[in-house]
Amino acid sequence: MSLDIIALLSEKHLLSEAETQVVLKTATEEQLTLEASLLKHGFESKKILEVLSAYYKIPTRELGPQEVISPSVLELIPEESAKHYRLLPLEVKDGVLHVGMLDPDDLDAVDALNFISTKSKLPYQLTLILERDFEKGLQMYANITGEVNEALSTLETELTSELEEKEKEKKAE
Repeated sequence: MSLDIIALLSEKHLLSEAETQVVLKTATEEQLTLEASLLKHGFESKKILEVLSAYYKIPTRELGPQEVISPSVLELIPEESAKHYRLLPLEVKDGVLHVGMLDPDDLDAVDALNFISTKSKLPYQLTLILERDFEKGLQMYANITGEVNEALSTLETELTSELEEKEKEKKAE
């Protein structure tokens, strides 16, 4: 994230100097993002999102434990683009593509989203999400890929069986 979330939280008096030092030390030593370090030290995700939402003036969203993004929605932003630009299509609601984003300051990602929006003929609404929700969403792409591969494998097995049966029938004639 371009924005220094630690500075913003400190400015809002939500993080003391001592807490700031602990979070920064953990992030450095354990090679964590600042967000991950904050969460590890018990800082509530809702509070992080609330502060970021107020700063960026955009809505936020957390993916629920059982929430699944529709495969047709995931197809609107290819997985490689999602990974590269750190964007996650969340849903299409009332003809608007809701897109989760980690860094609203990322102009390349916004440009890519404008291109995708034009191509899909869907306007978009940015929604701020946390890294853990982004990773959860990326896993949904993997689930779709796995399901497609499984379906193709099953189809291939069925077709091979049918061909073998037809060959046996021909030989029997």
